[in-house]
Amino acid sequence: HEIAILDWWIRVGAPVGKPMSALEAPAKILEAAAKLVPPAELQARADAKAEAEAKAQAEAEAKKKKLEEAVAQVSGAFPNALNFVSQESGDLTFTAVSMRKEFGDEDLAKLVPVAAGLAELEIGATSVSDAGAEHLREMLALRRLKLNETGITDAALEVVVGLQKLEYLNLVGTAVTDEGIKKLESLPKLKKLYLWRSKVTKEGAAALNESLPECEINLGWE
Repeated sequence: HEIAILDWWIRVGAPVGKPMSALEAPAKILEAAAKLVPPAELQARADAKAEAEAKAQAEAEAKKKKLEEAVAQVSGAFPNALNFVSQESGDLTFTAVSMRKEFGDEDLAKLVPVAAGLAELEIGATSVSDAGAEHLREMLALRRLKLNETGITDAALEVVVGLQKLEYLNLVGTAVTDEGIKKLESLPKLKKLYLWRSKVTKEGAAALNESLPECEINLGWE
């Protein structure tokens, strides 16, 4: 709309100090002008954005400070596995990719001290079972969760449904079924779900997709 106004203004001779009404601006140019944001409002928006960013940064720093002792404790047990998502973030990410089957239910329990800060948890191809999955109840900030190639069944999904911030879930190679994934209907933010080599059928995935139309469900058949 700004380009349209400039183009019209140049075409009528780039006049200065004259209102659009005097220049007989066409309706589409008047509509474009109505979309312009006054400088004072632009400044107010910029100030609000800066204030929000400063607040978010302060909250992230406070979160990091609060988790310092717990992070040190968990990092001692699992060197290089626990990190902050970024230097600016107070969110944590944990990966057991280097431990694989050596990481089990008891090890997952050791993450409880940092549960409140965990945003991403990668424990695929580990020995975690339904019993260990109970510890996920404490990890309410999780947005990404990889449980692929673990020993979990539908029972673990009873816990997963409590993770209301979850956006990504990998259940590849697990024993979850059509009946089990029905529970995931109550995850409003879920956007990606991976299910190939599980016991979920095309019909079960389609039924879930009706309840979660914005979720991309991948069965690995495409």
